[in-house]
Amino acid sequence: MFANDLIELAPVSEKANLSKSDSGLDWLPNFQPCAYVVRYLTVTAKYQLPITRKEQAIAAATCAPS
Repeated sequence: MFANDLIELAPVSEKANLSKSDSGLDWLPNFQPCAYVVRYLTVTAKYQLPITRKEQAIAAATCAPS
């Protein structure tokens, strides 16, 4: 079940969780944003969830080689 998948669960502070909410890739952490994007895309692929063009663009920009 998606909600109980350990890859999706991460210990975070209440403040961080409220800040992120269900924002998708509109919200990125300050620390290791590309790792967050990879995790997000792994979960969306596993559960065949759609991603928007905006999310695709954010993922590409966030994880682009520098």
